Amino acid sequence: MDTLYLTSIPIACELSPLEVLDPNANAMADTAILSATQPFAVQLSVTFQGTNAIALLALTPTIQAEFYAKPTTHSTTIPLGECQDITRIDQLDYPLTLNISAPLETGLTPGTVYRLGALIKIGSPDGPALICGVQETGMVQIYEAAAAAQISRKKRHSRRQ
Repeated sequence: MDTLYLTSIPIACELSPLEVLDPNANAMADTAILSATQPFAVQLSVTFQGTNAIALLALTPTIQAEFYAKPTTHSTTIPLGECQDITRIDQLDYPLTLNISAPLETGLTPGTVYRLGALIKIGSPDGPALICGVQETGMVQIYEAAAAAQISRKKRHSRRQ
C-alpha cells in the first residue's frame, strides 16, 4: 500500500480588540462604565489574511463567537451569549456583534469590574474547529444609577460642612 502525504496551507486570522458599543447610537460607547440597566453590545472582528485564506473561505466555514465576562476579583465566568456568521469567498473581514439588553439581565452585578472575552471557533458549527482563539481585551464596570446618585449627594453634603 502506498503512503499518501498531505500538506496543509497556513491560514492567518487577526482578531481585533473587543469593543463595548452603544447599540442606540450604533457607535463605540463613550466609556466602559455602564449603568446596570443600560443596553450595550460587545464586538470584535475576525479578519482573514493572505491569499491562502481564499481556500478556506471557499468552504464557507461558520465563525462562532461566544462572549463572556469574568469578574476581576475571582474566576467565575458569566456567559453573555453567542453569535455567528457564515463566511463568503469574496469577504475577508467579519465583525461579530452581540447586543445585550442590560447588564443585570445577564448576571453582571453593580460595583464589579469585568474583563470581557470571546472564544472564536471557525469551522463547522457541530464539528471540531479548524481555527480557534480567545480574545480578552475589554473591560467594563457596572454601576447602579440610584447608588451613584446617593454617593454624589453625600459628597456635595460633606463639602458644605
